[in-house]
Amino acid sequence: MANIRQFYANSAMYIKPTADAGAYDFVRGIQSASDSFDLPAEFLLQWGMIGDYEAVDDVADVTFDCEKLVDGSVPLYLAATEGAASASLSARSEKTSIIAVAVYPSDSDYVSGTPTRVLEYSGMQPTNISYSFTLDGPFTESMSFIGNYAEWEAAGAKYGSIPSNPTATGTDVPPALTACSGGVQFKENFRYTGDYPTLLPSFIPGVTSSGTMPYGTNCPTVPIQSVTVSVDLTREKINQLGCKTPYARVAQFPVDVTTEIEILSQSGHGLEVTEAGSVLVGCEYTNAPSSRIRICTTSGLIIDLGSKNKLTGVTQTFGDTGGSNATYTLSFTNKSVMSVFHPNDPSSITYSGNP
Repeated sequence: MANIRQFYANSAMYIKPTADAGAYDFVRGIQSASDSFDLPAEFLLQWGMIGDYEAVDDVADVTFDCEKLVDGSVPLYLAATEGAASASLSARSEKTSIIAVAVYPSDSDYVSGTPTRVLEYSGMQPTNISYSFTLDGPFTESMSFIGNYAEWEAAGAKYGSIPSNPTATGTDVPPALTACSGGVQFKENFRYTGDYPTLLPSFIPGVTSSGTMPYGTNCPTVPIQSVTVSVDLTREKINQLGCKTPYARVAQFPVDVTTEIEILSQSGHGLEVTEAGSVLVGCEYTNAPSSRIRICTTSGLIIDLGSKNKLTGVTQTFGDTGGSNATYTLSFTNKSVMSVFHPNDPSSITYSGNP
């Protein structure tokens, strides 16, 4: 029987390293995904006719975007860069992976057995990685990929075997739940304590000089509202004679890693802007100090952004007559430093306190 429709319950996403001939790994916690094909062509003309002489296909670009819950399972960024020698952006940027979206019968309550069809995207590389930690919902990881190939397969996959029962007969739960580390991560799972706590810029009113968060009665004393971290890995195609597809797509370093921190204002951010600079750093004054930033959750996710996150913008919104509260947002940028760690990293890279 043909499928009536494709929706979340009869779809599954898998991933594996390009060089790995084995089975795909199921990607837990996927919330949404989309793809697009850019099919450029060069239209060649000639004297003597108005129409095109030949339309020659150029190299197609295949993009894939998805959003995943932070839930204790392997972060997608780490799964997509398996085999990296270190956690640095440069080390992970050259790894490629194969992504598969499998479609199962639409009358099933969970995916199992052999999929009806599989769409495989090979040679995919990350172009954007972002993490969102907000009050309004679960923490999420969003990624964009680019490659040159997308192939439909019937009743199985071309590049590796598909797990036969990835959701444990529809009983799957977040790994962070079974590990007693909070399940799907929400606002209460933003971790300020432990061996490697979250570190925030020390000039934020209330944050300690070492960047740690003081605690009141079981809760932090500075009301952080949201944190977002993102990086765009713009890639340059390197071509060669004798081959149509690119020899490589290399990330164009340096890249900007941006962090935005929104804070509920208790009495203002206290920052000043003067010609000479308002903050003494070493022996020089600046209006925009650099800071150490590290983000941690109870599920074991650590994002280390190093110590050179330069303050690049401050936006303050005062409370209006409708009763809204005043907030301010601090924007930071560093060059090419974003190291992501997780206890289940398939590359077996462990965190020692530095990016």
